[in-house]
Amino acid sequence: MLAKSELKIGSYYQGECRNSDVARWNGKEFLFWRTKFGDVFIDTVPHYEDREPGWDYFEAISEAPPPSEEVPLDGRVGDVAPWSGNKGRWSCRR
Repeated sequence: MLAKSELKIGSYYQGECRNSDVARWNGKEFLFWRTKFGDVFIDTVPHYEDREPGWDYFEAISEAPPPSEEVPLDGRVGDVAPWSGNKGRWSCRR
């Protein structure tokens, strides 16, 4: 596993968490595209050094090439992917 001190802001990493195996480091947490109920939106997950008992975390294993659909560094949790067909922010109340 890669320590936080080894990560580069803006880089993508191959790793493991419940909802993704590739995520982008923003210097604070990992961002990734998540699919839920047919929608694709930005979600975040902490680095394993910042994990809390009972919550998911990302274990970065190696740097990865950028995916075909870039995860914006300035994206917010719930921002819907432009290609997903829905606009705005994701909500479980659709």
